[in-house]
Amino acid sequence: VGRFWRERALTVVMVTHSPEDALGGPSLAAFVDAGRVLAVAPPAELLAMTTPPQIRDYLGRSPTPA
Repeated sequence: VGRFWRERALTVVMVTHSPEDALGGPSLAAFVDAGRVLAVAPPAELLAMTTPPQIRDYLGRSPTPA
């Protein structure tokens, strides 16, 4: 898929439940919860986020101590 969209300069929407798939080439990733887009960022940045809490919970991270 990655080669195909790069060669043709296409916009591709891919849905996955595997965070590792998001690191495979897209320039932007979105986190959607209950039908709402909660965050849009480059994949590595998105996966490093600790807020909103839904992202942290999905990735299995503990809340950051205050």
